[in-house]
Amino acid sequence: MSSCFGFRKSRADDREPLLPQYHDDTVMQRELHQKLHSYQMLRALTKGFMPSTEQLIINLRTLTAADILNPAGPELSDSGRLLIKHTKQWLQQFMELLQHKNSEDQIQDFIWFLSKSRISVDVEDLANRASKAKAKADTAAAYQSLQTVGSLLLTNSDFRLFLSDLNVIGRQVFKDTAFTLSSVAEEAGKKLEPSQEEQES
Repeated sequence: MSSCFGFRKSRADDREPLLPQYHDDTVMQRELHQKLHSYQMLRALTKGFMPSTEQLIINLRTLTAADILNPAGPELSDSGRLLIKHTKQWLQQFMELLQHKNSEDQIQDFIWFLSKSRISVDVEDLANRASKAKAKADTAAAYQSLQTVGSLLLTNSDFRLFLSDLNVIGRQVFKDTAFTLSSVAEEAGKKLEPSQEEQES
């Protein structure tokens, strides 16, 4: 897990800051180094380094102590003071939440691992599965359509009358064919029957 102030492999590494530490002599140097330090922190965040929970809490405490969150300013209205008071309370509660629920940097680890994860998608396999599913859906739709047409036809009285007529005609054709085959078979049997002379010999 990476950190704004160092590459974290263990808790001992958290204590070694990545950013330089300055021991300034003048106020101007101190302000310059604070600005440079803020720039380096932002740059570390943009490169994927995450601050530890302890570092977050230190920065949030610095923010709550800043002049911008001082409700005692005379230029503020009552609603402005109330807003600053609620903001400071929210930051305090957020710091407590971080201390109790993220003491081992679980959220930072999750974000870091998520940013390093890679997902591969087999588009061809997805297309094959989609085409198979579509073919199954088309078959089911065709079966449903045929079933609907069949039920509509069977409930139609004119179609039932037509089927009855087809049944009668089919039976007559079968009867005529059977009689014709019977008479042809009888004639063939008579022709094939041995003559009287052939039977006696």
